[in-house]
Formats: sequence, structure tokens, C-alpha cells
Amino acid sequence: MEQLAENLFDLYMQLPRRFKKLFYACSQEQDFQVGLSELKILNELQKIGPCKMSELADALVVTMGGLTPHMDKLVEKGFVRRFRDEDRDRRLVLVEITESGKKALKDVKEHFLATLEDYLSKFNERQKKDIASAVKTLRETIDF
Repeated sequence: MEQLAENLFDLYMQLPRRFKKLFYACSQEQDFQVGLSELKILNELQKIGPCKMSELADALVVTMGGLTPHMDKLVEKGFVRRFRDEDRDRRLVLVEITESGKKALKDVKEHFLATLEDYLSKFNERQKKDIASAVKTLRETIDF
């Protein structure tokens, strides 16, 4: 069991850097309109829908101070909109992904996934199924 924990720790330390490297390689081939941090924000907003900035920061596990500059850029680009919640409390400001933001997210995600598929082609079908199963189990089991 200790070996599993150690392997997961090593994976955690390496995977973000590897994905970042892959993302930037993709972004040089294709002119992405968003950076990696903005992509994460758009992806999360699409999943959770309109929300308060504090809820989004919690979902992304970032501080409000770290999130705000990225949100300002996304609003400026027209990918996110801020609006007041007229139904519940007009003082409450919510954020949501726009149609332009959904399109930008879709375009980047499709290109990134195609590039990732190329890298995953070195695995045989059985290995791919095993990895997919392990990832699914981790996502369903580990809740923190």
C-alpha cells in the first residue's frame, strides 16, 4: 500500500508539468485564445454553471486574488460574463461562461485531446482500459 501512495505522489508531482508542456506544445501549433489557467476556469464554469466567484475559487482550489485577474481577462475577451442575481439578491454578482467561451473551450479541448490521443497511442487497448478504469476508481473514491 505504501508503494501505491508513493506512486500516486510521484504521478501528482509529474503529471501537471507534463500536461502543461503538452498544452503549450499544442498552443504553438494552434493559436489558442486562452492560456492554461483560463482554460481551467472555462472548463469548471461549464461544469458548474453560473456561480459566485468564491464558489468558483473553491472548485478550482485557488484564492480569489489569484482568480480575479484571470476572470478580468476572460470577461474582456467575452468568454465570461459577470451579472447581478436579480432574482435572489441584486448585490450578488455571479459569473458564467458565454457562448464564445464555450466555443473557445471546445476548440482548445478538441485539439488538446487529439494531441493527447497521439501520445496515448503507444498503449495497447488493454492498457488503455486498465488506465481508464484506475482513473475512474480514483475519481470516484478519493474525495478531498
